[in-house]
Amino acid sequence: GAKMAPVAQEEEMLPSEFDAVVIGTGLVESMLAAALARAGERVLHVDAFDHYGGDSAGFGLDGLQTYAEAPHRPAALAECGSNELPLAADSDAIRFHPPKEEQQREQQQQPRDDKSSDAAAADRDEEEELSSRSVAEEVVEALVRLTRVRVARRQAEARCKRFNLDLCPRLNYARGDGTDAMIALGVAPYLEFAGVKATYYVDDDAVTKVPCSKRDVFTARDLRPADKRKLMRFLHDAFDASSLDAAHVVNERDLTASRGLRRPQNKTAASFSASTTPTSPEEEEALGEEEESFESRLREGYGLDDRMAHVVSAAVALLPEEGGSWPEGLKAVGRHLRALGAHVGCDSPLMAPLYGSAELPQAFCRACAVQGGVYALRTKAQAIQLDDDLKNEITGVRFLNQVVRCSKVVVSADYVPLLAASEERRTYRRIVLMLPTSRFGNLPVALAFRSNVRAALFDASTYAVPEGLDDVHILHLETEGPSALAGGGENPSASPLAALDEALAAVVRSDEILWSWTYSWPQHAEDVKERPKTLAVVKRLRPHFDVFQEVKYADGLAKSLGLRHGLALPSSSAEEEEENPTVTPPQEHHHRRQDDEDDLILQDLVDAIEQSNNKEKKEADAISMEKDPPEQSNKGEKKEEDTLPDPPAEEEEDDDDDDDDDD
Repeated sequence: GAKMAPVAQEEEMLPSEFDAVVIGTGLVESMLAAALARAGERVLHVDAFDHYGGDSAGFGLDGLQTYAEAPHRPAALAECGSNELPLAADSDAIRFHPPKEEQQREQQQQPRDDKSSDAAAADRDEEEELSSRSVAEEVVEALVRLTRVRVARRQAEARCKRFNLDLCPRLNYARGDGTDAMIALGVAPYLEFAGVKATYYVDDDAVTKVPCSKRDVFTARDLRPADKRKLMRFLHDAFDASSLDAAHVVNERDLTASRGLRRPQNKTAASFSASTTPTSPEEEEALGEEEESFESRLREGYGLDDRMAHVVSAAVALLPEEGGSWPEGLKAVGRHLRALGAHVGCDSPLMAPLYGSAELPQAFCRACAVQGGVYALRTKAQAIQLDDDLKNEITGVRFLNQVVRCSKVVVSADYVPLLAASEERRTYRRIVLMLPTSRFGNLPVALAFRSNVRAALFDASTYAVPEGLDDVHILHLETEGPSALAGGGENPSASPLAALDEALAAVVRSDEILWSWTYSWPQHAEDVKERPKTLAVVKRLRPHFDVFQEVKYADGLAKSLGLRHGLALPSSSAEEEEENPTVTPPQEHHHRRQDDEDDLILQDLVDAIEQSNNKEKKEADAISMEKDPPEQSNKGEKKEEDTLPDPPAEEEEDDDDDDDDDD
C-alpha cells in the first residue's frame, strides 16, 4: 500500500502568490476550489497526505489498513507569531473501533491462573498470528473458506487488490442541486453513475420497499386502500409545494417531471399555500408544535399511522431519528419526488457513483486543475497570516519553508480548533464485506432502519467490488450518537455501536460476514468565534447519504467568499428560498434548464397548434373561393397565363402613393 503519512518538508517551492489557498481535499473543500477556479481566481490546493478526498477518500483493502495505521493529521504547531492563526488538528479525529468480538475478548481478559503455561503460550501465539495478519489476508482466507463458488487463493489475492472502499459513501439525486452543481462546475464528464434500484425500510425483520411511482403505491400489498389514498394525497401536495418551476398554476408541465404524480386538474398556488401554511398569527399559534414536527404533521394532517409516517421521514425524506420541521421535511420529500425517473432505466431517484464516492472529490479537483488550479500533496500548512493592525484580513499562508501570499483561505475545521471545537457527538460508520443476499433484489439499494441507521448495499455493478467476485457484497452503515457511550457507558445497549450491530443483524447472518471494520469521526460545534470574512472553515456535517447537504453548505461558503452566484446553481441568481416551501413566480427561475420530457411536450403542443392553424387557413381559403368564383381562371385559358402577376397589385401601389401624397 501507499505510504499515507505526510512528509517532513516540501520537495519543491510553490509559487509565491495566489488569490485563494484551499487546505484539505475533502468533498466540500474540492467543490469550493472548483468554484473559485471557475470564477477566474488563482487557486492553490494543498493536502498533507498523498491521496485526494480527506474524509471522503477511498481505498483498497491494503490501503485502508495503511491509512488506519498512519497519523491522520499533521502535528500541532509549537510556535506561532502574534499575527498568525495556528493550524493545529485533533490527531484522533478518526478513530477505528475493533470488532465486537475483540472488544468482548479485551473486556474478558483475566489472569489465567487455571491454565497451564503451555496453554497460555499457545493462546498468545494464536493471538499474535491473528493480529499480524493483514486485512487483505483476512478477506482472502474468508473468501476461500466461505464463498459458494470456490475461489482459488491466487485469484482471490489478485482480485482483493481492486476493492473500492469508501470512508464516506454518498448517493446523489438524479435531478437536483447536486447534479446541477456537477454540471455547472464542469465535473459531469469525469463521473459515471449507476441507478439505485430501490430504497427499503427495515424494521423488526420486516422489509418494506419504498414506492417510487403511483403504480408502486397502489400495488403495495402492505398498505390498505385508505392508506394508499392518504399517501398519494401527501405526495401530490409535497410535489406541488417544492416545485421550483411552478407559476401561478401548477400544471401538467411540472407534474410530468414525475409521471407517477400526474393529475388532470390544475391547482393554483394560492389555494395550495392556503392549505399548507398558516394564514394568520392565530392560526400559526394554533399549529404550535405541529408545524415544527414533520412526522406529527403527517399523522395529524394526513392521517398516516406511526409506522408509515416514520417510513416517509426516514426512507423518503432521509431525515435523522429526531425528524425535522414540517418545512424541512416537505423540501426533502420534494427533492425525492423531483428526481424520480430522471435516471434512464431506473425508477428510483438516487444514483451511486461508479468506482465509489471517492470519485466525487477527485472530479472536482480535476475540474479545478483544468481551470488553472495548482495542486500540492504531502504539503503541510502551518499557519494563516493576518494583517498586523486589524487582524481581520488574511495576508497569506505559512508553509514549512515559505509564505504564500493570498487573500482567501478555505480550511477544514480539524485544522483550526480555536475556531470550531469538536462536539461530544460522533458519526459512526461500518464497512462490511458479506456474502450475497437475495432479500433486496438487484443492487445497489439504499436502506433505512428505525434505529437511526442508514445503509447502502453494493455489488460488482458499481465496481466497488472487483469484477469476478460475484459472491461478495459491500454494506456501508452509518449512524450518530454521543461519544461517551461508544465504549459502553451507562447504557451500552443504546450506544451507536449497538445500533450498528442491530442493523447488521437484520440484514445478514454472522456466518455470512467475511470482514468488517468500524470507525468514527467527531462532529463540529457551531462556529461562535470571530474570524476573518475571507476565511471559510469547513465543518464536518451530520451523517446523511446524499450529497445535497454538502452542495448547499459549499454554496453558502462560496457566497461568503465573494462568489455572488455561489456554485452557480440555477437558484443562485434568484432570491434565497423562503423558509416555508411555497410556489415561486417563474421569472425568478427563468434560467433553470428544461428537462427533455418538458421539451417533448412543448414540441407536441407547437406541432398541434401549427396543424390547427394550417387546417383553419385551408378552410378559410375554400370559403373565399366559393364566395368569389369569377376570380378563378377559366378552363380555356392557356397554362402560361396562370403565372402572370395579378394586375390589381399596381392599383394597390398607386393607392399607396396617393396616401403618401395625402400625408
